[in-house]
Amino acid sequence: MATRTINSMLWTVGCIVLFALIFASTPAAANGPFCAQRAKLIEGLSAKFQESRKGVGITGTGTGALEVYASEEGTWTIVVTTTRGKTCILASGHSWQTTPKAAVHGPGA
Repeated sequence: MATRTINSMLWTVGCIVLFALIFASTPAAANGPFCAQRAKLIEGLSAKFQESRKGVGITGTGTGALEVYASEEGTWTIVVTTTRGKTCILASGHSWQTTPKAAVHGPGA
């Protein structure tokens, strides 16, 4: 169980670092993340880009939820919502591809 918790924490930290690196390399990073009321932000992703939620995960510390939205046309957006209700876009881009679920092997699979 402890190994699972450590692996979960390492995965969460790795994702945060990866998203920070991706976001830092975008032109919008100079202005900081775009934040808005969650319902309006999600509605905007749907109306403007036809994006729908493809995945969600809770941070290892339980302080927020990370969501991935993507469209059939290939646009994608990653948003985070904190437990305090703040929702911000972390990154966005194009060429999204949905891949088949990877096979899970090993103990506990």
